[in-house]
Amino acid sequence: MRILRVSSMAMLALLAACSSQQMYTSGQYLQRNQCMQLVEQAAMDKCLQQAELPYEQYTHARGESLP
Repeated sequence: MRILRVSSMAMLALLAACSSQQMYTSGQYLQRNQCMQLVEQAAMDKCLQQAELPYEQYTHARGESLP
């Protein structure tokens, strides 16, 4: 019974991590679309550069660890 509980908790942790990364990726997509609407090229380039931050670097900068 304890093994089942531990397995369930591990599975929930994996699902939560996956969902966080998926939400981050969706946010990146939306941010890139907003960047493309900027008129000034320098502003667009800066915006796109910020939107391209990989998830791993994002979590590291926030002080989080990946599962």
